[in-house]
Amino acid sequence: MSNADLECLTLLSLNSPIELTHFCYDASEEHAVFKSSQTVRNSINKAEKKGLVVKDPNNKKIISINPSIKIQTEGSVLLDYKFLANDTQ
Repeated sequence: MSNADLECLTLLSLNSPIELTHFCYDASEEHAVFKSSQTVRNSINKAEKKGLVVKDPNNKKIISINPSIKIQTEGSVLLDYKFLANDTQ
């Protein structure tokens, strides 16, 4: 997956569930992740084949991040970084 594909999935996780046409417009026009709506659709289809994106069983036009991935998109998130540096002096 490319950086643009990951950025597209990040945008979807913040806006899901969302109607596919609206998402393609947002990702291509407002957020400029890709240059065209068709490229966004191709990215979503690729992610769907990998099990990262699911479509609503009642309305195939509604997409969201696969809930089995368990990504937290709301509330506070604690990021704990540990840095290791090598002092050259």
